[in-house]
Amino acid sequence: MEKQNIIHNWAIAISNLAIEDKKTDEYIASIKDLITLFEKNWDVKEFFSNNFIEETVKEKVIDVSLKKQINDLLINALKLMVKRKVFDSVCSILKYSLKLLYESKNIENGIVLSSVKISDSMITTIEQKLSTKLNKKVKLENVIDESIIAGILVEVANKSYDFSIKGKIEDIKNDLKENRN
Repeated sequence: MEKQNIIHNWAIAISNLAIEDKKTDEYIASIKDLITLFEKNWDVKEFFSNNFIEETVKEKVIDVSLKKQINDLLINALKLMVKRKVFDSVCSILKYSLKLLYESKNIENGIVLSSVKISDSMITTIEQKLSTKLNKKVKLENVIDESIIAGILVEVANKSYDFSIKGKIEDIKNDLKENRN
């Protein structure tokens, strides 16, 4: 529970900084890059979480490696995470910050599961249709799931929209059961 409070408090602080600074879009882009960095390179996150490495060394590495790409306030937040020894939760903090920033812009994030990569124009079309349906701007990310034989599965706003072959077969199966009774 304490860890959830830490994640929550840090995320609120970061998202509030972005909103107050009127740089929400810049923060969103930077946070996405940082999440990718830390998730794909666990050793980088481990380096900053390691209590045996001096804080000054970690801070210097943050400055040298991220200073040109990341906003100064976000750099300082990362340094403070090192100092407060909460860097092991950095991905959770950043993901929750991202969620809060999207909410502040009335944007709903989701994913499109497919067996192959979907074109950007197709994703844009799906986003537009869901935006109209949900009355919010929808941003979708394509995730490859080879267990899907054909079609797509869209997950957004805690709802699933199944346009896969498996989903169609389930619909037919349910229709047959209902008509049998």
